[in-house]
Amino acid sequence: MIKSGLVCLSNKVIKTNLRTDWDFSFDNRDGKHILYLNAATIPSAAISTSNDIITLTNDVGLDYKNEHHSGAPDKIAIGDISNLKSVLVIDRGYAPDGSQIGKWKIQITSIGGDSYTFSYAELNSTTIKTGAVKTNSSYNRTAFSFSTDTEIQIEPAKDAYDLCFTQYTNMFSDPPLAYSVNGVIINSNNTTVAEEFTIPFEGITKTRAEELTYSANVDVIGYDWKQFDLQNNIYNIQTNQNYVVKTSYGDYFKIRFISFYNENGLKGAPGFEFMKL
Repeated sequence: MIKSGLVCLSNKVIKTNLRTDWDFSFDNRDGKHILYLNAATIPSAAISTSNDIITLTNDVGLDYKNEHHSGAPDKIAIGDISNLKSVLVIDRGYAPDGSQIGKWKIQITSIGGDSYTFSYAELNSTTIKTGAVKTNSSYNRTAFSFSTDTEIQIEPAKDAYDLCFTQYTNMFSDPPLAYSVNGVIINSNNTTVAEEFTIPFEGITKTRAEELTYSANVDVIGYDWKQFDLQNNIYNIQTNQNYVVKTSYGDYFKIRFISFYNENGLKGAPGFEFMKL
Protein backbone atom coordinates (compact mmCIF):
# COMPACT_ATOMS: atom_id res chain seq x y z
CA MET A 1 0.00 0.00 0.00
CA ILE A 2 1.36 3.42 -0.95
CA LYS A 3 -1.44 5.12 0.97
CA SER A 4 -3.09 4.51 4.32
CA GLY A 5 -6.89 4.71 4.51
CA LEU A 6 -8.83 5.55 7.67
CA VAL A 7 -12.46 4.45 7.69
CA CYS A 8 -15.47 5.44 9.77
CA LEU A 9 -18.00 2.60 9.44
CA SER A 10 -20.92 4.74 10.65
CA ASN A 11 -20.85 7.23 7.79
CA LYS A 12 -18.51 5.47 5.32
CA VAL A 13 -16.03 8.35 5.37
CA ILE A 14 -12.50 7.53 4.25
CA LYS A 15 -9.44 9.73 4.81
CA THR A 16 -6.20 8.85 3.05
CA ASN A 17 -2.58 9.92 3.34
CA LEU A 18 0.70 8.75 1.90
CA ARG A 19 2.37 6.30 4.24
CA THR A 20 5.58 8.36 3.96
CA ASP A 21 3.86 11.62 4.98
CA TRP A 22 5.24 11.51 8.52
CA ASP A 23 8.09 10.10 10.59
CA PHE A 24 7.13 10.14 14.27
CA SER A 25 4.23 11.16 16.47
CA PHE A 26 3.49 12.09 20.06
CA ASP A 27 0.71 10.66 22.22
CA ASN A 28 -1.96 13.30 22.92
CA ARG A 29 -3.30 11.76 26.12
CA ASP A 30 -2.79 13.75 29.30
CA GLY A 31 0.32 12.63 31.14
CA LYS A 32 1.39 10.22 28.39
CA HIS A 33 4.70 11.27 26.84
CA ILE A 34 5.07 8.51 24.27
CA LEU A 35 6.96 8.81 20.98
CA TYR A 36 5.86 6.51 18.15
CA LEU A 37 7.53 5.87 14.81
CA ASN A 38 5.70 5.51 11.51
CA ALA A 39 5.47 1.72 11.37
CA ALA A 40 4.41 1.81 7.70
CA THR A 41 8.02 2.27 6.55
CA ILE A 42 9.76 -0.44 8.68
CA PRO A 43 11.56 2.17 10.81
CA SER A 44 13.86 1.61 13.76
CA ALA A 45 15.50 3.79 16.37
CA ALA A 46 18.36 3.82 18.83
CA ILE A 47 18.95 5.80 22.01
CA SER A 48 22.51 7.09 22.07
CA THR A 49 24.63 7.86 25.13
CA SER A 50 25.28 11.40 23.85
CA ASN A 51 23.55 14.57 25.02
CA ASP A 52 25.16 16.65 22.26
CA ILE A 53 23.19 16.53 19.01
CA ILE A 54 25.82 18.52 17.13
CA THR A 55 28.74 16.19 17.74
CA LEU A 56 26.81 12.95 17.25
CA THR A 57 27.27 12.35 13.53
CA ASN A 58 27.37 8.55 13.23
CA ASP A 59 25.62 5.54 14.70
CA VAL A 60 28.62 3.34 15.41
CA GLY A 61 27.81 1.00 18.29
CA LEU A 62 24.17 1.97 18.55
CA ASP A 63 21.55 -0.72 19.13
CA TYR A 64 18.51 -0.21 16.91
CA LYS A 65 15.05 -1.41 17.84
CA ASN A 66 12.11 -1.79 15.46
CA GLU A 67 8.67 -0.31 16.00
CA HIS A 68 6.46 -3.10 17.35
CA HIS A 69 3.10 -3.79 15.71
CA SER A 70 1.27 -3.77 19.06
CA GLY A 71 1.97 -0.11 19.71
CA ALA A 72 2.59 -0.98 23.38
CA PRO A 73 4.87 1.65 24.98
CA ASP A 74 7.14 -1.02 26.48
CA LYS A 75 7.62 -2.76 23.12
CA ILE A 76 7.95 0.04 20.57
CA ALA A 77 11.30 1.49 19.51
CA ILE A 78 11.36 4.54 21.81
CA GLY A 79 8.26 4.68 24.01
CA ASP A 80 8.22 6.94 27.08
CA ILE A 81 10.33 10.09 26.66
CA SER A 82 9.36 11.78 29.93
CA ASN A 83 12.93 11.79 31.27
CA LEU A 84 14.88 11.24 28.09
CA LYS A 85 17.84 13.60 27.60
CA SER A 86 19.93 11.59 25.13
CA VAL A 87 19.98 12.06 21.38
CA LEU A 88 17.84 9.59 19.43
CA VAL A 89 18.76 8.25 16.02
CA ILE A 90 15.87 7.28 13.77
CA ASP A 91 16.28 5.09 10.72
CA ARG A 92 13.28 6.24 8.68
CA GLY A 93 12.95 2.91 6.90
CA TYR A 94 12.02 2.42 3.26
CA ALA A 95 10.17 4.33 0.57
CA PRO A 96 7.56 2.52 -1.60
CA ASP A 97 10.22 1.89 -4.26
CA GLY A 98 12.38 0.04 -1.72
CA SER A 99 15.01 2.75 -1.34
CA GLN A 100 16.22 3.72 2.12
CA ILE A 101 14.85 7.05 3.32
CA GLY A 102 17.78 7.87 5.58
CA LYS A 103 18.81 8.36 9.21
CA TRP A 104 18.04 11.41 11.29
CA LYS A 105 18.78 12.44 14.86
CA ILE A 106 16.46 14.13 17.31
CA GLN A 107 16.72 15.43 20.87
CA ILE A 108 13.72 16.38 22.97
CA THR A 109 14.38 19.81 24.48
CA SER A 110 11.13 20.46 26.36
CA ILE A 111 7.82 18.87 27.23
CA GLY A 112 5.24 21.51 28.05
CA GLY A 113 1.62 21.34 29.03
CA ASP A 114 0.43 21.16 25.44
CA SER A 115 3.56 20.96 23.30
CA TYR A 116 6.87 19.27 22.61
CA THR A 117 9.97 21.03 21.29
CA PHE A 118 12.99 19.26 19.86
CA SER A 119 16.18 19.68 17.87
CA TYR A 120 16.79 17.52 14.80
CA ALA A 121 18.98 17.04 11.74
CA GLU A 122 20.23 14.42 9.34
CA LEU A 123 22.57 12.11 11.23
CA ASN A 124 25.81 13.32 9.61
CA SER A 125 24.86 17.00 9.75
CA THR A 126 25.96 19.67 12.22
CA THR A 127 23.28 22.09 11.01
CA ILE A 128 20.56 21.69 13.60
CA LYS A 129 16.90 22.59 13.15
CA THR A 130 14.28 23.26 15.80
CA GLY A 131 10.81 21.77 15.67
CA ALA A 132 7.65 21.86 17.74
CA VAL A 133 4.43 19.86 17.95
CA LYS A 134 1.32 20.99 19.80
CA THR A 135 -0.78 18.30 21.40
CA ASN A 136 -4.53 18.17 20.83
CA SER A 137 -6.70 15.95 23.00
CA SER A 138 -9.27 15.59 20.21
CA TYR A 139 -6.79 13.34 18.37
CA ASN A 140 -4.91 10.20 19.39
CA ARG A 141 -1.57 11.52 18.17
CA THR A 142 0.07 14.46 16.45
CA ALA A 143 2.89 13.76 14.00
CA PHE A 144 5.91 15.44 12.47
CA SER A 145 7.66 15.05 9.11
CA PHE A 146 11.42 15.40 8.65
CA SER A 147 10.82 15.88 4.90
CA THR A 148 8.60 18.95 5.25
CA ASP A 149 9.79 20.19 8.67
CA THR A 150 6.17 20.48 9.74
CA GLU A 151 3.62 19.13 12.18
CA ILE A 152 1.01 16.98 10.46
CA GLN A 153 -2.34 15.57 11.54
CA ILE A 154 -2.33 12.01 10.20
CA GLU A 155 -5.67 10.81 11.56
CA PRO A 156 -9.22 12.14 11.87
CA ALA A 157 -10.41 13.09 15.36
CA LYS A 158 -10.16 10.10 17.70
CA ASP A 159 -13.95 9.60 17.82
CA ALA A 160 -14.37 9.98 14.04
CA TYR A 161 -12.91 6.74 12.66
CA ASP A 162 -12.76 3.03 13.42
CA LEU A 163 -10.21 1.29 11.20
CA CYS A 164 -6.93 2.12 9.48
CA PHE A 165 -6.02 0.14 6.36
CA THR A 166 -2.26 0.44 6.08
CA GLN A 167 1.13 -1.11 5.69
CA TYR A 168 2.84 -1.68 9.03
CA THR A 169 5.78 -3.49 10.60
CA ASN A 170 4.97 -6.88 12.07
CA MET A 171 7.53 -8.37 14.43
CA PHE A 172 7.76 -12.11 13.87
CA SER A 173 9.39 -14.16 16.63
CA ASP A 174 10.50 -17.42 14.97
CA PRO A 175 12.86 -16.45 13.49
CA PRO A 176 13.06 -12.84 14.78
CA LEU A 177 12.15 -10.64 11.82
CA ALA A 178 10.72 -7.18 11.18
CA TYR A 179 8.54 -7.58 8.11
CA SER A 180 6.21 -5.19 6.31
CA VAL A 181 2.61 -6.41 6.01
CA ASN A 182 -0.61 -4.98 4.58
CA GLY A 183 -3.43 -5.09 7.06
CA VAL A 184 -5.80 -3.31 9.39
CA ILE A 185 -5.10 -1.45 12.63
CA ILE A 186 -8.03 -0.43 14.82
CA ASN A 187 -8.52 2.95 16.45
CA SER A 188 -6.92 2.80 19.90
CA ASN A 189 -9.61 5.07 21.34
CA ASN A 190 -12.26 2.70 22.74
CA THR A 191 -12.66 0.64 19.55
CA THR A 192 -12.66 -3.14 20.08
CA VAL A 193 -12.98 -6.13 17.77
CA ALA A 194 -14.13 -9.73 18.11
CA GLU A 195 -13.32 -12.60 15.75
CA GLU A 196 -16.13 -14.82 14.49
CA PHE A 197 -14.72 -17.70 12.47
CA THR A 198 -17.49 -20.26 13.06
CA ILE A 199 -20.71 -18.55 11.95
CA PRO A 200 -21.14 -17.38 8.32
CA PHE A 201 -21.20 -13.63 7.75
CA GLU A 202 -24.90 -13.63 6.93
CA GLY A 203 -25.72 -15.40 10.20
CA ILE A 204 -24.02 -12.94 12.55
CA THR A 205 -26.69 -11.03 14.49
CA LYS A 206 -26.54 -8.34 17.13
CA THR A 207 -27.44 -10.96 19.72
CA ARG A 208 -24.44 -13.01 18.65
CA ALA A 209 -22.24 -9.89 18.61
CA GLU A 210 -23.11 -9.15 22.23
CA GLU A 211 -21.98 -12.65 23.22
CA LEU A 212 -18.50 -12.39 21.71
CA THR A 213 -15.23 -11.55 23.48
CA TYR A 214 -13.65 -8.31 22.31
CA SER A 215 -10.02 -7.24 22.11
CA ALA A 216 -8.51 -3.76 22.19
CA ASN A 217 -5.23 -4.93 20.64
CA VAL A 218 -4.68 -2.57 17.72
CA ASP A 219 -3.68 -5.43 15.40
CA VAL A 220 -6.56 -7.75 16.35
CA ILE A 221 -7.71 -7.77 12.69
CA GLY A 222 -4.17 -7.50 11.39
CA TYR A 223 -3.02 -8.99 8.11
CA ASP A 224 -3.82 -12.74 8.18
CA TRP A 225 -7.35 -12.51 6.76
CA LYS A 226 -5.44 -13.38 3.57
CA GLN A 227 -2.92 -16.10 2.88
CA PHE A 228 -0.27 -16.26 0.17
CA ASP A 229 -0.43 -19.19 -2.23
CA LEU A 230 3.21 -19.84 -3.20
CA GLN A 231 2.32 -22.24 -5.99
CA ASN A 232 0.05 -19.77 -7.78
CA ASN A 233 1.74 -16.57 -6.57
CA ILE A 234 -1.51 -15.04 -5.34
CA TYR A 235 -3.17 -13.93 -2.11
CA ASN A 236 -6.36 -15.78 -1.20
CA ILE A 237 -8.96 -14.38 1.19
CA GLN A 238 -9.77 -16.47 4.27
CA THR A 239 -13.50 -16.49 3.63
CA ASN A 240 -14.43 -17.94 7.03
CA GLN A 241 -12.81 -15.07 8.94
CA ASN A 242 -15.43 -12.55 9.99
CA TYR A 243 -14.98 -9.73 12.49
CA VAL A 244 -17.31 -7.64 14.61
CA VAL A 245 -16.24 -4.08 15.37
CA LYS A 246 -17.62 -2.36 18.46
CA THR A 247 -17.16 1.37 17.94
CA SER A 248 -16.43 3.98 20.57
CA TYR A 249 -20.15 4.85 20.43
CA GLY A 250 -21.17 1.28 21.27
CA ASP A 251 -22.43 0.35 17.80
CA TYR A 252 -21.71 -3.08 16.32
CA PHE A 253 -20.61 -3.68 12.72
CA LYS A 254 -19.81 -7.01 11.14
CA ILE A 255 -17.09 -6.99 8.49
CA ARG A 256 -15.47 -9.48 6.12
CA PHE A 257 -12.84 -9.19 3.43
CA ILE A 258 -13.63 -10.12 -0.15
CA SER A 259 -10.51 -9.17 -2.12
CA PHE A 260 -6.95 -7.88 -1.98
CA TYR A 261 -6.56 -6.76 -5.62
CA ASN A 262 -7.88 -3.76 -7.52
CA GLU A 263 -9.62 -3.84 -10.89
CA ASN A 264 -6.23 -3.91 -12.64
CA GLY A 265 -5.05 -6.93 -10.65
CA LEU A 266 -2.64 -4.99 -8.46
CA LYS A 267 -2.33 -6.17 -4.87
CA GLY A 268 -2.68 -3.94 -1.82
CA ALA A 269 -6.28 -2.83 -2.36
CA PRO A 270 -8.43 -4.58 0.28
CA GLY A 271 -12.08 -5.00 -0.57
CA PHE A 272 -14.52 -5.58 2.26
CA GLU A 273 -18.18 -5.75 3.15
CA PHE A 274 -19.70 -4.49 6.39
CA MET A 275 -23.11 -4.08 7.97
CA LYS A 276 -24.40 -2.43 11.11
CA LEU A 277 -26.10 -4.83 13.50
